[in-house]
Amino acid sequence: CGDEMLRRGLKYSAEKVTTVPGQIITVVLFLIMAGLGIAGSTMIYKDFKLEWFIPDNSYVNEYVRINSEHFKSGTKISVNMRATPDAFAQQSSLREVYGYLNTSELVNQDAGVGSWYKGFMEWAVDPSQAATASVSFTKARNDPETALSDRTEFYTTLHSWYRSSSGRVFRSSLLWKDTDCDVDGTVMAVPADCDVNQGLRASRFDAELTLASTNKGTDRYATMTTLRADIEKIYKNAFPWNFDFLYWEEVGIIDVELANNLIICGAVILVVVALLVPSPRISVWVIVCIILSIVDVLGFMYFWDVTISGVS
Repeated sequence: CGDEMLRRGLKYSAEKVTTVPGQIITVVLFLIMAGLGIAGSTMIYKDFKLEWFIPDNSYVNEYVRINSEHFKSGTKISVNMRATPDAFAQQSSLREVYGYLNTSELVNQDAGVGSWYKGFMEWAVDPSQAATASVSFTKARNDPETALSDRTEFYTTLHSWYRSSSGRVFRSSLLWKDTDCDVDGTVMAVPADCDVNQGLRASRFDAELTLASTNKGTDRYATMTTLRADIEKIYKNAFPWNFDFLYWEEVGIIDVELANNLIICGAVILVVVALLVPSPRISVWVIVCIILSIVDVLGFMYFWDVTISGVS
């Protein structure tokens, strides 16, 4: 009974489709689907968010939703400086990195930029600061481009500020090569066995990116690569970082990988169809239909709010 109904249904639909009205309706529907698919393909974009993997009814997703509605903020980043080049020799670069972050349209200026070097220099050039009364500078103390001129004085004075109450906010932003120099509280004297002249092992500035520059996957990737290139030009071996950059990287390559995979698959399909359907008049239309079906899937992903990612 079931086979008979299927046979009759297929026969009836085939008879209707092959009529003139049926052919017109089929072509119109085909063109509409193709048009929507092509339109969607031109508008689909790359994006990925970790919270998409979390169930909608979980408390984590609920927290993310409420936080986005009421306390939405940009992504926090740190600009990390390595041991090489030496911080003393890069004082002008440290100042320039702060200036760049403090003026860049990618950085949320309302949130401020956390710069240990700026905090240190404001403390060091203060005329009333007894700890730096004998310290020598390259220019006048009130000159915005002044810097400490002696390496030993630089690190000795930096550690004095670092272990004082004035530098407590930035203690987590400085790591010394000699680990005996690291302190986690306010202390008056240099710790025993500490050699501050070895310099810094690493340091960092803190900033927050704007919401506009981190809205979509393409925005985030462009922001990340722009910051990397600009900061590298100012301070060699310095780089911006946030854990989310691991996922932002995907956006930069996913479209190229998708195109490569589609081209390879398309070439294989073309060869297989040409071998299985030796008649060119038929095989051409079969290939066109397969290509348009792929375009339709890609295009309708946009209307389904599905972005291009490693998962989709």
